[in-house]
Amino acid sequence: MAQFTGLTGTNISTFDLAGDSDTSLDEQCCAQCSRMVDCHFWIRQAHSSGKIRCYLMKDPDTHYEHSEVRGGWRAGNPNRNYSYITMYSTGIFGEKKTDEELFNAECWKAPDYIIRRDCSSCSDEHRVIFYRRYTEPESFNFYHYLLTRFEPRDNLPHTDFDIFSTLEDAQKKRNPWDFIKYGEEEEGFPGDSGPSNEVPGQWASLTKAGGAASVRFSIPVYHPCIFGMNDSIIIRQDPNNCDDIVAANPDSHVRSPYGRASGKTLTMFDTEATAIVHISLEAQYGEVGAIKWPDGTMWVKRDCNWFAGDYVATPPFRGSASVKCHQEGCTVTCMREDAANVTGIAVGNTLTLPDMTGNGGLDMMLESINWEGSDEWRRTPPIP
Repeated sequence: MAQFTGLTGTNISTFDLAGDSDTSLDEQCCAQCSRMVDCHFWIRQAHSSGKIRCYLMKDPDTHYEHSEVRGGWRAGNPNRNYSYITMYSTGIFGEKKTDEELFNAECWKAPDYIIRRDCSSCSDEHRVIFYRRYTEPESFNFYHYLLTRFEPRDNLPHTDFDIFSTLEDAQKKRNPWDFIKYGEEEEGFPGDSGPSNEVPGQWASLTKAGGAASVRFSIPVYHPCIFGMNDSIIIRQDPNNCDDIVAANPDSHVRSPYGRASGKTLTMFDTEATAIVHISLEAQYGEVGAIKWPDGTMWVKRDCNWFAGDYVATPPFRGSASVKCHQEGCTVTCMREDAANVTGIAVGNTLTLPDMTGNGGLDMMLESINWEGSDEWRRTPPIP
């Protein structure tokens, strides 16, 4: 249940709880958070039993390691579904120095390759800004360009990168800054750039004095989009207005969030999810089978025909290298060469046959089923 140790934010309420296990205490603290509309996450004392104090929090900001607390996201409808992990900070943000290798490794994993910079002494329009990398994002030296020298080499605006004033603008590539001016020697991000004109003295540097003294570089972390204490979600789309969507949860303590659809994009929780088409019988091909959120969370239809198709089994499945599966609703029947059929149940992307359970890959297409152990069924021919 707990998903992290420390996370800063604003405390909105405090409860004293008692339990005999981490699971019991986590569930109680999480349930209290889910009942409050303004609660985004919870933090509690990291004892495994007895009486503990639970803090209900909003406005998540920065993760930190702490051995005496643990916490998690609310199981409901967060009004804000992201927080930040600090990679480098100075001054009032605390001293956290990260070497080049670790800094770059974290940036290469950042969602959409977006980096946030905070500056306590900068002008209002430079206090919180975002750098989004487009080209070669998993080999680009973020450490050099952001902390050492913000320069034009392999770093051209609107081609290699953009600067934004809000996370939402960065996510949607909307309203990028128009005026980019690079720094001099040893002057880091953002040089003398501004939304529309030159603004000097806002840069950060590892080695040169005269720029911003208190800065923080961090990457966004998106919250899991989960509901209640269960895995059941009902999504309804208004037949008279297909843009309007509501996701309902059997947990009566949780509000049903509303969203809007546009093509394959569902906007909900202040973020965007992508519809994924499933591989099914030809007559049903093209229906949405899953919704993928930025944090990797999947909402998978229970009745999708993910598993219908022909497979090559490695190693052979009970003597048969070729397997053909047919799916109708949640029932899947798999036929082997010169052998009896086997029938099982599919729930989302999990297929359970007699004495075996497998999971289908949920990228844009279900290419394989990975069974417990190392067994694999790979679709043949491959989906084009």
